[in-house]
Amino acid sequence: MAPEDDFGDEGARPSSLIPIHKLSTRDPLHDMQLLRDVAIINEQVRRELGPPARPALQQKPEKEGEEMKPRDLAMVALVAAGATGLTACASSTPAPSNDPDAAMRAEFHLQPVKWPLKFKEHTLTTVCYSTQICRVWYAGAWSGFRKPSPPSTDYGPKYLDHIMGGHVGIANFPDPAEITWRSMDGTEHQAHIDIGAIFRDRLVLHHVPRNEVADSPHGELTLDPLILLEVNDRTIRVYMRMSVPTKHLRVPGNPYSGYRNDLILAKTYHY
Repeated sequence: MAPEDDFGDEGARPSSLIPIHKLSTRDPLHDMQLLRDVAIINEQVRRELGPPARPALQQKPEKEGEEMKPRDLAMVALVAAGATGLTACASSTPAPSNDPDAAMRAEFHLQPVKWPLKFKEHTLTTVCYSTQICRVWYAGAWSGFRKPSPPSTDYGPKYLDHIMGGHVGIANFPDPAEITWRSMDGTEHQAHIDIGAIFRDRLVLHHVPRNEVADSPHGELTLDPLILLEVNDRTIRVYMRMSVPTKHLRVPGNPYSGYRNDLILAKTYHY
């Protein structure tokens, strides 16, 4: 596991945002598919009903002891979120179809994605290796470590494969990231990495052909890319990882592998 954040009175990042090198016993492909499904549903609800209000309502089954059906639970969740256009949404629900694919396309307004793929928000996470101290200020938050960080070789050749999480929902683009660190030879370094300049075209970096990208609600991407900032001794690397839904399974036989999320190097700096 990577060292913990320790920023003292300068502010600390929540532990949930700390990238960790820990293999999970769960199926990561399944987890990514669930995240994608939730994102599609959230996007549909937001487009149809608008942003949720603060008050929350509670609803119980009409008959005591009667379990609510999944559809009923979903409706309660919408009401609890302050949905004001529920009646209009329900009245516009298409009639049942014998074709499940057609019904799903109609329900979620699935359309071919707009090309090329672009993003309006992003997530950023920072990882530090072979540093005596490493601090990053970006989008109003600190990340990094005040303690020595081990070399990346301790985690194997694919040491970045399981880096997830980070500072989510960052609008494109804040001021450049301010990085202060001390390499293993004791040299102090400072750098300003302009994330907005690196991705000025707002294009998603990916390896999925256009005809292989799965349809999305209203043709819009429902997930934001992860921008990974790696500080490794005297080198800084900037990557992008985006989960792009695909029409075919990446792993034959695994129903939760309908996506690709390649980690792609965008920029390298040496100090």
